[in-house]
Amino acid sequence: MKKLCVTLVLFFSVTLCISHTSAQYEPSMQIGVPDGAIARFSRGVIRKIDYSPDGSQVAVTTSIGVWLHDAQTGKELDLKNRYSNSNALFSPDHKRYVTYMNPITWVQLWNSRNSKLIKTLTGHKEKINTVKFSLDSNTIATASDDKTIRLWDAQTGEYLKTLTGHTEAVFTVKFSPNGETIASGSADKTIRLWNMHTGKLIKTFTEAQTPIEFSPDGKVLLGRSSNPHQLQMLNAMTGELIKTLHWNNLVCSAAFSADSNIIAAGDYDGTIRLWDATTGQTIKTFKAHTDTVVDVVFSPDGKTLATAGRDDTMRWWDIHTAENIKTFSEYLGGRSHMKYSPDGKTIAIIRDDKVWLRDATTGKHLITLKGHTEYIWDVAFSESGDTIATGSADKTARLWNAHTGESIRTLTGHTDTVYTPVFSPDGNKLMTRCNDNALRLWDINTGKNIITYQREKQSVNFTFSPDSRTLAIATEAGDVSLWNTSTGEKIRTFVRHSQYVHPPLFSSNGNTMVTHSKDRSVRLWNVHTGENINTLNIMGTVNSVLHTPDGELIAITSYKETVSMWNVETEQLLKEFEGHKKRGFDVLRRFSLGKKQKRRFGAPPEHIRKAKYSPNGKSVATVKNNNTVQMWDISTGKRIGKLIKPPKDDPSDEITVTDIVYTPDGNTFATVQLGNLGGKVRLWETSTGKHLKTLKGYTYCGNSLKFSPDSKTIATGHWDGTVLIWDIPQR
Repeated sequence: MKKLCVTLVLFFSVTLCISHTSAQYEPSMQIGVPDGAIARFSRGVIRKIDYSPDGSQVAVTTSIGVWLHDAQTGKELDLKNRYSNSNALFSPDHKRYVTYMNPITWVQLWNSRNSKLIKTLTGHKEKINTVKFSLDSNTIATASDDKTIRLWDAQTGEYLKTLTGHTEAVFTVKFSPNGETIASGSADKTIRLWNMHTGKLIKTFTEAQTPIEFSPDGKVLLGRSSNPHQLQMLNAMTGELIKTLHWNNLVCSAAFSADSNIIAAGDYDGTIRLWDATTGQTIKTFKAHTDTVVDVVFSPDGKTLATAGRDDTMRWWDIHTAENIKTFSEYLGGRSHMKYSPDGKTIAIIRDDKVWLRDATTGKHLITLKGHTEYIWDVAFSESGDTIATGSADKTARLWNAHTGESIRTLTGHTDTVYTPVFSPDGNKLMTRCNDNALRLWDINTGKNIITYQREKQSVNFTFSPDSRTLAIATEAGDVSLWNTSTGEKIRTFVRHSQYVHPPLFSSNGNTMVTHSKDRSVRLWNVHTGENINTLNIMGTVNSVLHTPDGELIAITSYKETVSMWNVETEQLLKEFEGHKKRGFDVLRRFSLGKKQKRRFGAPPEHIRKAKYSPNGKSVATVKNNNTVQMWDISTGKRIGKLIKPPKDDPSDEITVTDIVYTPDGNTFATVQLGNLGGKVRLWETSTGKHLKTLKGYTYCGNSLKFSPDSKTIATGHWDGTVLIWDIPQR
């Protein structure tokens, strides 16, 4: 989990089969879903937990909102304030809550009953680091990088006063139980006590640097010292050091019991330690989580301890026996990275060093793949769906039985993190890409390493032939080589391109291979003889090359707004057309069927960034300048429908279309877009370009989406760890 800050590329590679009705999903999967969504997997990234004053409910702050659970049964009750990528905090009386995002200089105060905005709290000059309510729910304190603490009326949101004195950014604030004192911690390595009513500085402590919590009786302030293995107990009035609590591990969260007699702390290894607050003696130590303990909190009666971990779980513990009373494992600790089985019945979701397998129809947890000792980077299904491959930061790839979860074998020999395992089309071979600059080809049945291709720090792309017998490897230097996947022998190396080569493409019969490079050329090769059949010099830099579904035609897009259609076997240029109007001219290119023969009319073209074929291969959709989409009839080269331009939700929003994805039946396609307000997915009717629906999750979706085989639903994966299921409007 500690490596989840590394940006992951989110994508779906296989199909999903989910019914278009929501009745089959468990009620908990439908609580608080965004408008239009029918189900949700996971509850987001867990950040903080709180008990309600009467102890009947537990509020869990996550990346998608605040979940309310029944403290006795653990049952989900509600999801408050569905919001995008922000922090949320309830007032102790649960009548109001605040939300704020990092890095933002303002806070929003909301009414919990109707979720209406009360006021936006503005005034800080730099980003806000933390927000706290006083225990009587009447005051809000905000701490900022601008070296100040601001106080606000929690009923109305009106500004009250500013506390100044710290010489560096203020990171934390704590209210004393009686509401008379505020403790603040700063980068200036001091804790300062303030009179809340007058705003005057009472005392400056240097024994500890960060205030963690006041004891409920208000006599002790627990702080974190410069030594990360220690907690300091300070006299809350004088600042005198009472006791130092030592620990071998790094302390990351701590709390007092309601009677002030016990201190609980969690560390980076997932261990919980309990101390007697009077004597400082250790009462009990136990393993609570498999990763960092994010938060700990006692129940009001002091009998139960609730803990939240970066192992994606929230757990309840009996204080006296250290017995795990109940566990919730629906909180994902990071961006959701998923794959779907070829039959669409199973979803594989990465969870740190494990993989969840879930029923795609009901969301029911089926199996957990356990064995890796470090974070899993990617997961892949074989074409048959019987085998799963995983690549991990523990320098291994593993093969699993997709039905039982049994570990089949571990592939060793990598010297660094293993990325992106890829099965050959027949499912008998596996290619792994490693951070040690090597590609490795493996025999699935024996675990034998067939090929090790050392990249020498070059970017390398590879492609299997349709029959899986041949592997094509293209390098940044321009080399393209063919390898026998059974013997590991190199078959031949082709004449080099002069620059970086993108992943090669094979024709459907495997006789022809297409390579395209940054040198602005597209080359067709005879796979069996190595002969360069044809070299297509494209006007402008080649952006992408793609096959029609039957594999017989290729479309070439360039940054000069051209889309060229070629027959792979005859090497004939069929037609070439341009995207849109420019300077009042309707730019259209006309062609003969001869090789490289073409005429060009119209004004200078603009850039086409991406092109996608429809499933039936009769039309192609092109993205111009990453903000508009045009559909074309392949047989005539004419436009289908009007130019599609995703609307802005705000005048300042800048739209960037990053992908186009068709439904299997080809009647609908989705545009994935980025903008100032976060990523969205929009659904469009293919025949007319009519906008059908906008899908907006809790946070950014990226390119993480997949349609069901029946074209009735769509699944989107989000950076907050959630997966949302949506109905597609039927026409």
